[in-house]
Amino acid sequence: KVVDFLSCGVDPREVTQVAGLEDGGILAACFGGGSRYSEKQPSLLLLRPTAEQGQEARICLRLACYGLDSALIEPILAFNRTNAACYIEVTDYQEYDLSGGSGAGLTRLATEILAGDVPDLFCTENLPVRTYAAQGILLDLNSCMAEDPEFSRDAFVEPLLQALELDGGLYELPCGFSVKTLFGLEETVSAFTWTAEGMEQALSQLEPGATVLPRSYTRQEGKAFLCESLEAFVDWEAGRCRFESPAFLALLRLVASLPEEAAQLEEPWLTQEGLLAVRQQLLIPVSLQSFEAVVYQLEPVGDTAFVGYPGDQGSGRFACVRPMAISAACPAQAQAWQFLTGLLEDSTYFPVLREELEQLFQSSMEVRYSEDADGT
Repeated sequence: KVVDFLSCGVDPREVTQVAGLEDGGILAACFGGGSRYSEKQPSLLLLRPTAEQGQEARICLRLACYGLDSALIEPILAFNRTNAACYIEVTDYQEYDLSGGSGAGLTRLATEILAGDVPDLFCTENLPVRTYAAQGILLDLNSCMAEDPEFSRDAFVEPLLQALELDGGLYELPCGFSVKTLFGLEETVSAFTWTAEGMEQALSQLEPGATVLPRSYTRQEGKAFLCESLEAFVDWEAGRCRFESPAFLALLRLVASLPEEAAQLEEPWLTQEGLLAVRQQLLIPVSLQSFEAVVYQLEPVGDTAFVGYPGDQGSGRFACVRPMAISAACPAQAQAWQFLTGLLEDSTYFPVLREELEQLFQSSMEVRYSEDADGT
């Protein structure tokens, strides 16, 4: 690369044209400066090379990702513009894919790590966190929390941290989370079990022809459903798989009962909630990312209960939003931790900070009123 705009604190999305100058400088035409199109303004940006010692005064933190999330660009820009000790240089390994998401970029990253060329920061989506943690590549973030009074372990949602731990170590931290689970009518699923007998008994309480999962589910979606239960059948530490248990065989039969392709629904206007209410469907899979979502999706049906996925992992699974990790060999771990904790505010999902989650919960419980034209 001739110039890395992000490393220089320039938003590459705002650069429209670039031209190289004879003295080694870069002239860039930009269009930006506001969140709305009407607020954006054209500008010219002149970048000139500086003496090497000027850049050497700041530590370069290399961030590796596979597909740079646009939501990360602003925090990286803010860090690079304000941090006097470090700056972040991003390598998006998706750029090395040959075509159509071949995964060549992930292979390149794994090869570089194997050769000892380890980045300082990781976006851990699509990365084998368990493997890298076992190899000592990733930093246990509990050590950062122990030295940070503002972001100590007590400041976070503890069940989330427990779910992310591997052998007592915490190697990644998301900026938000949602909860993936399934629910059904309480009177039908209060004693439900993920076995062939349990599903048969639950279906016997519903209308003839009722389904366990949505009628739009295909076998492909059923396989994805199985992946949510992987922890119940795989012992990662011992390296063993248990794919002959009655619970797994019951799930296989459930997937086999699903169609290969989505069929035309006889009553396309009837929602999943409607099918649940009229006892034509046993369970509804949901991804809850706010307390309001719980109200909107569960309350119209009536008295409901969470069933969760097969296995012993509780009534749901955490889905992490933009999880990040720090290398154990990072030369500026405190600065890297500062960057990670700066990402923790994300209003779209459940927050990972305990106090913010509690405030969100209390706010969602407030009763709000509005007046109509008659003053009611």
